Amino acid sequence: MKTISSIKELTVCGGFGAIAAFAGLALNLPGIMITGVPLTGIFPVAAFFLSMTALIIRKFGAVTIAAGVYSLIASPTVLFGPPGVYKLLLGIALGILFDSLLMAFRYSRTGYYVAAAVSYAAVVPATYLALLFLGFPAAERLARFVPYLMIWYVLAVIATVWLTMLIYEKKLRNLNVVKRLQE
Repeated sequence: MKTISSIKELTVCGGFGAIAAFAGLALNLPGIMITGVPLTGIFPVAAFFLSMTALIIRKFGAVTIAAGVYSLIASPTVLFGPPGVYKLLLGIALGILFDSLLMAFRYSRTGYYVAAAVSYAAVVPATYLALLFLGFPAAERLARFVPYLMIWYVLAVIATVWLTMLIYEKKLRNLNVVKRLQE
């Protein structure tokens, strides 16, 4: 099993996590603020950057690091649920699940779709249960949307992974900087 072994790999993973958080805030914050329901931002920005991280740094832990950084930045915001440190645990769990599924599927094309779809489908009920356990009133607002959000996340993330792979294969895979990272 290959794991993150250099500062440059760690930097890329953390950088993609940070970009995902800030882009997610810019694109999803209006939807979340309008509805008042956690996880209702319609753009799967994090899925794009987490998948891109996994495509560039094909090592176990890459997505976990990116998701951890994303969750850390999201903790004081309404991105990924109401503000709270619990998001860090959810993000790391999502990353471990994503990385584990990628490794189980040996980083195959199918593996990226399965890892992203399963991870994002799981994050909806996991967030709901965390909010319920912590006594957040947002849990009540989220409860009736859990099955719909799970379906939406799976469909949106599959489309996002397709787009991410297309961009990676057509534009990024042959760049010298990407090749050096993959050596």
